Amino acid sequence: MKKHLIILFFSIYSFSQKSGEIFYHIKIENDTTIKNNSIKKILNSAVKGSDYLVFSLKFNDSISKFELLDFMEINESKDVEIALSWCNYINPIYMNSFLKKIFFFTENKYGMFKKNEFLVIKEYYNDWLIYNESKIINGFTCYKSEYTLKSINRKGKEVKRIVTAWFCPELPYSFGPNGYCGLPGLILELQDKNITYGVKKIEFKKNNIEIPESTKKIEFNEYENILKQRILNQKTKVEDKKQN
Repeated sequence: MKKHLIILFFSIYSFSQKSGEIFYHIKIENDTTIKNNSIKKILNSAVKGSDYLVFSLKFNDSISKFELLDFMEINESKDVEIALSWCNYINPIYMNSFLKKIFFFTENKYGMFKKNEFLVIKEYYNDWLIYNESKIINGFTCYKSEYTLKSINRKGKEVKRIVTAWFCPELPYSFGPNGYCGLPGLILELQDKNITYGVKKIEFKKNNIEIPESTKKIEFNEYENILKQRILNQKTKVEDKKQN
């Protein structure tokens, strides 16, 4: 039976530290619903590669930066590259809680964009559902929340999925891994499909973070429209080659 959604009132503690850094490990699990052997093989590589992935979330009272930590093993492992692709990590992601915006540069996603072709600006994730369910993570009380994410797949179609986050009101910063944000507390654990981000370590220290600048800024809806059009153009080229 679906749990009833309740309205939670949090007493946000006066937090002495205004900035810090969270280190997340990532776990990619096997998915028994996948029947395609080629995709199964890719997933097996992603599962192996995820053991080497560590991400960093630097934050202060208004801005955060989420990025992959570079290790020698990452540059030498094909499994790691596949794991990064599986969890849809492209470039560092910046979040501004005052503007309620997310910023990231485009990458060569599906071969549709050039590296740093555009700086994409996206609205914060809204409409999180918060539940009366809690658990302790690294000594902090965290609360469960869910979000229905809409995205564009490789075929240019919109798909939906549920993302589950566990956030900590005691750490009153609206940030989280891989661009997920907008909750009244840091996200210490997040599950997206068969991918789980879990906090490995938290350090409180001074961070100077700046949102990157670009002469080519586009809103997220424009980014999606460009992606759809370029996918359509690619399909047309492939069909034309088949006919010739």
